[in-house]
Amino acid sequence: MDSRYVTIGFLGFFFVFLIYSTSAYFIAQNLAADLEKAFRPINNLTITDDKRIVDQPFSISKLLQAVPTVSYRTLTYVTYDDTTLTLDYYESTVAGIRPCLIIIHGGAWRSGNSKQLPELNSHLARAGYHCAAINYRLTPQWKCPAPIEDTTAALNYLCKHADDLNIDTNNFILLGRSAGAQIALLTAYTLKHSGIKGVIDFYGPADMIWGYMVPTNPLVIDSRKTLATYIGGDYYEIPDKYAASSPIEFVNRQSVPTLVFHGLTDSLVFYEHSRRLCTKLHQHDVPHYLLELPWATHGFDYHLNGPGGQLSTFAIDYFLRVISIIKVRMVPYNQVLGIASSNVAAYSNGDDDFFSAERHFCYGIFTGFKWQCVEFARRWLLLRKTCIFKSIGSAADAWHELSSIERVTDEKKFSLIAHSNGSSVLPKKDSFLIYPRCRDLPFGHIAIITQVGSNYICIAEQNYRFHRWSGNYARQITMIVKDGGYYLRDHYKISGWMEIVDNEQLQPLNESSLEVIRMQQR
Repeated sequence: MDSRYVTIGFLGFFFVFLIYSTSAYFIAQNLAADLEKAFRPINNLTITDDKRIVDQPFSISKLLQAVPTVSYRTLTYVTYDDTTLTLDYYESTVAGIRPCLIIIHGGAWRSGNSKQLPELNSHLARAGYHCAAINYRLTPQWKCPAPIEDTTAALNYLCKHADDLNIDTNNFILLGRSAGAQIALLTAYTLKHSGIKGVIDFYGPADMIWGYMVPTNPLVIDSRKTLATYIGGDYYEIPDKYAASSPIEFVNRQSVPTLVFHGLTDSLVFYEHSRRLCTKLHQHDVPHYLLELPWATHGFDYHLNGPGGQLSTFAIDYFLRVISIIKVRMVPYNQVLGIASSNVAAYSNGDDDFFSAERHFCYGIFTGFKWQCVEFARRWLLLRKTCIFKSIGSAADAWHELSSIERVTDEKKFSLIAHSNGSSVLPKKDSFLIYPRCRDLPFGHIAIITQVGSNYICIAEQNYRFHRWSGNYARQITMIVKDGGYYLRDHYKISGWMEIVDNEQLQPLNESSLEVIRMQQR
């Protein structure tokens, strides 16, 4: 070969490399600030310094570095009559109960598997996240919504086996590439699962109707045929199914935070998909960020330490810290965290290790020490049920020592029934939720169940977290049904819930009740 051609080829490669690297450098200068601006408003939370987030979004020195691999194990997550599906589970190298990403591969819904682009899975596992890379049913044998059903089945499997896999079921994030991004987005926006905290979209088709109307060059991919095979026909035959498969159609104010990556030169899935999606997210005030890469085409993250790979990995690290394991902006001691059940204030203890030793009285009745969890439970019971329970040594002791509560106006007792976590009895509103002692909760914990949904409960509490509530409850806890039992999944073990017998007979504290209390205190 003529050496002149070799030289020209080398210079051409160097010139392209210089353009990509220069562009990545300038994007990197503002990336952290842009991400902070996009995601800081989530639930009044703020990002704290974390060594697991790389110091620089882009570094030339990393371009030739390899990504250390993390081993995985293959698990069967669902069996149908005609097929069995597996996932590759990359366990976090950081010990303890950790968030989990469900990784959904690309391949035009007809090809690909869980082994696609595994480097990011290893990176995330080393950063403290579990990764479950799933296989799903492909065309032409199966059609939409089969992959959505498979992703839901994977989520249910991971929840069911959360104890064995050390998964924090309150912190799932869906991540998809190309066709997998459509699956991830549609699942995240349509599946009402309280544990899904965010979704990550790599160059995905978000608007299937627009995608049909504006096809790609058939020399690249016959996009109309691909969509028709996946959805079950041409748009003009089944327009409703195209709408039902379009993530953009399901964006609303309750949609989860969304991180989007797309190259401006992508010829397989046009950048316009992501622009349209982010416009819709903006219209509904959903926290989101679109990282557009001027030089990048489809699959730009193939090399994780390439320019696009470095930038997207930095953004993912940042995004995950915001929506899954962030620290909250602390509310100072003695200030209100939120209001439960219309009139019961929860106050900040400032720090879970702080004990004020200051006794608190409500209408002359001792409720406990400020602002411990037991004090809130007793005060809630007084204000909402005109009752009180006896003094206990710690919150954990309630599980074995409390058998009844007492109405303060006539001393009538109402029994408590204890249901262990996993009981066949569905948790009920106005029950006590009890946690046993553990290293992080040396006295256990007690909270009030204020709402029960199909796959979650809402609770009100004190001295657990110290951020302002976003609604009329402190936290939402995932509930799953397994073998006929109801299991509540939280960061710490739950003993169970204590139900008030004849709860409907109890009424909130009112003026006539207060008069009786005053007469008793004379």
